[in-house]
Amino acid sequence: MKISIFTTFYIALFFNANAQNNKLKIQNINFGFGGFSIKNNYSEGGGAMLIGDITTSYNNNLIDLSFISGAEIGIIGQSNYSFIELSLLYGREFKLKKWFAFETFAGIGYYNQTSDIIYISNGSTFSMPLKINSKFYLNKNFGLGLNTNYINNEINDNFSVNLIFHYNFNATKNLLHN
Repeated sequence: MKISIFTTFYIALFFNANAQNNKLKIQNINFGFGGFSIKNNYSEGGGAMLIGDITTSYNNNLIDLSFISGAEIGIIGQSNYSFIELSLLYGREFKLKKWFAFETFAGIGYYNQTSDIIYISNGSTFSMPLKINSKFYLNKNFGLGLNTNYINNEINDNFSVNLIFHYNFNATKNLLHN
């Protein structure tokens, strides 16, 4: 897991350095963990999840590529339910203070789940994810925040809240001094 985080970080740095003359730039990357809950007609459940995304910017528009994976936590034995979602989202950033901002996103995605539970079906479908990131900047590049996701699809609705670690590539120099 550490190798994939560092690899993604260095790939993003490479592409951002090559894109300095272009208007489309890598804005930030987020990694996090948290919990989710699912609900369908017959049951409710939940578990732990991981999230990672890369956000690019063009003028005031954000384009986000997001990967989410979660699984029910089995106390004895293995998990009975797991899912993944890969999504492409469009969003905007709203800065309320120099040290606090939030982003809103909506988009389309691919959702796949597996389950050993008889009343929860296995399968893949298109999804319509909605996401809000709130970010508290600790310095000009690094911040912590909360990520809230709602994934609407034909199989299960999925809601999650995650703690995210945020790295901003295009930070202003005096972010905390104004």
